[in-house]
Amino acid sequence: SAAANYDSAANVGDLSACTFKKYGCTNSTAFNYVSWATHGPDEFSADYPLLTNPHTCVPTVVGCMSSLALNYDSASNVNEGCLYFNEDLEELLASLAAAAADGRRGRRLADLDYDY
Repeated sequence: SAAANYDSAANVGDLSACTFKKYGCTNSTAFNYVSWATHGPDEFSADYPLLTNPHTCVPTVVGCMSSLALNYDSASNVNEGCLYFNEDLEELLASLAAAAADGRRGRRLADLDYDY
């Protein structure tokens, strides 16, 4: 009875006539979307109520996945938009910290050529 079109009255055991359910996340915006799935998580839970559902859809969370970045987001599952320190930015921050320590004004941001 695993086939979606199971018929208990059938008298020929021809598996080629069977249509089997293909479970998976059917939400196209989810991180774990399965394009070939014919049945979603709700159908799996209904068919197998005692099993843990491995097909639950996971929301897509876009963010920086690099723990070395300034804007690291541990909840992200799609990597995008990481910002890293670079030498000029480090120089700017050091200059501002030194200026703050002795009451001077640090280098202006416009004085530096940097990428981010």
